[in-house]
Amino acid sequence: GAPALSTAATQASGVGSYPILVALGTLAAENYSFLPVNGTLGIFKSCQEINFPPLPERTFGDPPFEIVASACSGLPLRFTGSDPAVARVDGRTVTITGAGSAVITASQSGDGGLEGAPESSSMGAHRAALP
Repeated sequence: GAPALSTAATQASGVGSYPILVALGTLAAENYSFLPVNGTLGIFKSCQEINFPPLPERTFGDPPFEIVASACSGLPLRFTGSDPAVARVDGRTVTITGAGSAVITASQSGDGGLEGAPESSSMGAHRAALP
């Protein structure tokens, strides 16, 4: 035989706790006694990862470049820069504004079923060589 199990949770259920109801069903044996115990199914937010390859060194005066990064969830990323005097970030575009180093951070705040995810990449910007 088999126990009878039921829950309101489905594959589409959101984050939360769902009771699991257990009954004997057709479970029977001559030399055992069974004591069904109800339980709880916990559905938690899933983590996500950001794929953000290292940024190459740049030279002041280089043309703006596009950041190539993605979240495994497919959700949109937000980019920020640590020093606008070195690199200005506008959407996915980075413009080198001076020599120095900066950290570019890609983040995804998550949603009802996914945790947020930050990822950063450091880059350097050199002065242009004098002719």
